[in-house]
Amino acid sequence: MKAKEVSDPNIIKKAHAMRVIFFYPGEEGTCVDHAEVTLYANGIVHIVTQQEETTAHLQNCEILWHYKVDKDDRASKVHLLTARAPQAEL
Repeated sequence: MKAKEVSDPNIIKKAHAMRVIFFYPGEEGTCVDHAEVTLYANGIVHIVTQQEETTAHLQNCEILWHYKVDKDDRASKVHLLTARAPQAEL
């Protein structure tokens, strides 16, 4: 997806992000998926999802704008398992 055109010079990027990961010292990390993200020149990140809206500083989060998946590597990452029927005891 392409970034939206923004006329405000304080906005670095405004686009859809696949995932935003938050991490704070001494705490377990958390993330939100499929968010509309606005990144400002002062390091503030504004995140909007269907469930919530929040702000953070860029030093406390990582923005994954899109996932990169190698076509050759994809098959080895997904394994389908089939259930076995229990064998009758003799």
